[in-house]
Amino acid sequence: MRTVKHCCLLLTLAVLAGCGKSMETARQLAAHNVYKEVAYENAAHPGPSVVVLPGVITSPSYEFLANVKPDTLLEYGELELGKANFKIVERNSLASIYQEIALAANLGDGSMSARFAKVDLAPPQWLILFDIADVQTQTTAFSYSDKNSASFAGALVGSFFGSAEIGQSVMGSISNAKEQRAWNITMHYRILDGATGRKLHEGKFTEQATINRELKGFMGVDTAQASGLTLGTVTQRLVQKAVQDIDRQHKMAALAQAATTPESEPEAKPATAKRGKAAKTEQAALDAAPLSAPAAPEVPCAPQRLGGFVCQIPEAWSLGMPPRAVDVALAQKPDLKRLMESSKRGNKSEFLDTIIAFDILRTAGPLVTLSEPESPLARMGKILAVSGQGVEGRVLVFPGAGGKVTPAKLTEAVLGHMQNAVVVEPLGVETVSASSGQRNIGVYKYIKVERRKEMSGEPDIGIDAKREEKIISIPHYHNMALSVVPRGDDLLMVIIIAPESKFLPQLEAVKVLVASAE
Repeated sequence: MRTVKHCCLLLTLAVLAGCGKSMETARQLAAHNVYKEVAYENAAHPGPSVVVLPGVITSPSYEFLANVKPDTLLEYGELELGKANFKIVERNSLASIYQEIALAANLGDGSMSARFAKVDLAPPQWLILFDIADVQTQTTAFSYSDKNSASFAGALVGSFFGSAEIGQSVMGSISNAKEQRAWNITMHYRILDGATGRKLHEGKFTEQATINRELKGFMGVDTAQASGLTLGTVTQRLVQKAVQDIDRQHKMAALAQAATTPESEPEAKPATAKRGKAAKTEQAALDAAPLSAPAAPEVPCAPQRLGGFVCQIPEAWSLGMPPRAVDVALAQKPDLKRLMESSKRGNKSEFLDTIIAFDILRTAGPLVTLSEPESPLARMGKILAVSGQGVEGRVLVFPGAGGKVTPAKLTEAVLGHMQNAVVVEPLGVETVSASSGQRNIGVYKYIKVERRKEMSGEPDIGIDAKREEKIISIPHYHNMALSVVPRGDDLLMVIIIAPESKFLPQLEAVKVLVASAE
């Protein structure tokens, strides 16, 4: 169908556009997220000496992990504990052993005193860690203005390729979405004895926050908080609650205990002093078995040749020929078959033909249309479909394309194609090490929007009135990983999409593939 070819070409050759944030939105964002002081009731009393260590974040959400990291918790903790008048031990003084102490604390190792002795320092009274124990999110409201659909269809009817004015209108028509998501974030703090690593106290707090976001602009480049808090601000306020609890519940008891400690009790000897046999044995054990961070989860893979590349392909994935858009669309929307049969019988018009073609492409989705035979990318090289439990994607090999298009331009074109049918927002960039250097993997929020007709309500009894139909937008949240690997003049592109809650294991698989591609 000729119109399908035109649709594929238009979807692939989208260009970057956007619109700026309004000053009003910026002011709202600043007002909601300005730092707010909190009161610490025992701040007048100097607290115990403290080393704050990076905690553990447990979350299935890449969006949360991209915004809040262990170092974020550490910095918030040091700031608030300092305001509560605890004696914060500077990390610079522990530079050579800081990571070792952090690992020991998270692994439950109890030889803290000997580790501090390595740098001739007495251990602090407390080690404190702030962990994120759980993150749950739910979309409570979503609206989607699909300007591309109306303009795109109108452009086809108006002979898009013969009208520069309409073409410019299509390219400048930007979809935008507004989302409201409820986040439940649980923080767990741990207070450990500075000398033994023994857990002394702990506490847990949950914060519920509603975050409104406005996604407007091509590829989510111009993204703004419409109102509400950011994830960073919510996390900081959780740390404040935790420090208030530490200050109120545990500071004064620790000071009282220190005051009753007999003055004659010997202090910890510095590392330069002569130590007994037991201390030497303990230090020898530390030197012989240094701590190491837990290894990343293993991804079972098998080597496979893809064009001129040899890659480690995850065993949980299957590679095969991409399905055709018409087959996917008919499976999802059987009513299309009736329209297509009517068209074949001659009961058609240019308008009907256009609507059918457009409906096929929109129903099949941008990942399927990306690999249609009429697509410019399909003519550049080989495209394989990735399938598996909870994952879909494409692996594209473009021999000789490196001299014609840069990885950045190729990425831009594919993201533009995606944005014509789904909401795409950048979340972060992951970096992996390969024999040729560092390689980047872009990670995106990828929202498939289902448009569904619903009746607005029941008419009043006895009144001859018709119920009105309304179209609602139902978001299906996914994440997408995208990477382009150059090798000489050849390019390898990997696109993997998985539901938001199942994405992190798939991201690890993408990292293995991208790092291994040679």
